[in-house]
Amino acid sequence: SESSRSTTGLFTRQGAPVQNVQNYVKAGGKTYNRQGRYIQNGQAYANTVSHNSIQTAAQRVQRTNPAAKGFTYCVEDTQGRRYVGATEHPTQRIAAHLNGNGAKATQQMSALKRVEIVPQRTSQAAYRYETKLYHSEKAKHGGEKVRGAGNTKPWTDSKSQK
Repeated sequence: SESSRSTTGLFTRQGAPVQNVQNYVKAGGKTYNRQGRYIQNGQAYANTVSHNSIQTAAQRVQRTNPAAKGFTYCVEDTQGRRYVGATEHPTQRIAAHLNGNGAKATQQMSALKRVEIVPQRTSQAAYRYETKLYHSEKAKHGGEKVRGAGNTKPWTDSKSQK
């Protein structure tokens, strides 16, 4: 399987990584990139870093598993909500989720921060594992935190818009 890095790409002036950009900036902290350059809009920068990491993971899993005919994936947003899916084309499908053209559930999610992608020998195996992974994620995180595998009901919390 392949996972994206869970990083904001932002640092304090002293070089410590910033984990929660929103709280750090709200508390008056200034954000910098790895080279020490000041980043004015830390949240937008962190979202771009996250999207790039997610897209790179999708490209890498497809490139390093040429025999795979299907892929099962789980994306997570900044609020801890998850969407489980299956596809034969992970790079294009993940890009659709990132660009707001994916499933309705991911269109309602906040910024995506992480993805895990598992290659499968066949597309049928990918769709079977999608159901298994959905139920596993639901058992771990609760039914209101997980969508996919046929569960497309809207998120019920008020913070579901990007």
